[in-house]
Amino acid sequence: MILQIIFLILFLGVSCFHLIDCWNDNDRRFRTKPLLMLLLLAFYLFSAKLYSLLLIIALILSFLGDVLLIRDGEKWLMAGGASFLAAHILYIFLYARRIDPSAFIPSLVIPIAVVYCAAALFFIWQLLGSAPKGIPAALYIYLMVNAAMNLFALMHLIAYRTPGAVLAYIGAICFFLSDCILFLVLYAPKKVRFHPHFLVMSTYIAGQFLITLGMVLS
Repeated sequence: MILQIIFLILFLGVSCFHLIDCWNDNDRRFRTKPLLMLLLLAFYLFSAKLYSLLLIIALILSFLGDVLLIRDGEKWLMAGGASFLAAHILYIFLYARRIDPSAFIPSLVIPIAVVYCAAALFFIWQLLGSAPKGIPAALYIYLMVNAAMNLFALMHLIAYRTPGAVLAYIGAICFFLSDCILFLVLYAPKKVRFHPHFLVMSTYIAGQFLITLGMVLS
């Protein structure tokens, strides 16, 4: 219990320092970024009664993605994106193992799936003509996997209807928003001017934390 609180305080404290540096566009944010998922993983390990190997590996892959994305260049972006893509797939399996297929409600899930697809198309449309050839297609595939993760989180919520499931779904939404904002920051012809690093990282940190906390509470 004590270690759980210690690592939660450390995670929240480092996240605050990181977001302050993101707001100020200070390069010190690169020093704290690799610590975020490691501290969140430590919080999970000292909080969960039953461990999920899928969640543990997803957080490790997210840590790797954070480290890779510190570097500039397309190859680093692709490598970091691959790590996060694998993390999203693991989150999908995490949710899928916890839901009953009978919980699937087409009248609710299918319209929301259409909304996610439309949102992904809208964000990718903003990049056409400004992103390098082939990048928009790759990013759309990535966003669709993220959207699938969101839909499984929604079905998990429908199946359980617990505070933890609610938090996990809100976290999935935040993760989706973070990726959309990141792509706009990287490739949109009109640059995001309102503290872009802060917007990306605040939604990302919130997403990962709420997913992890939701799994702990569930």
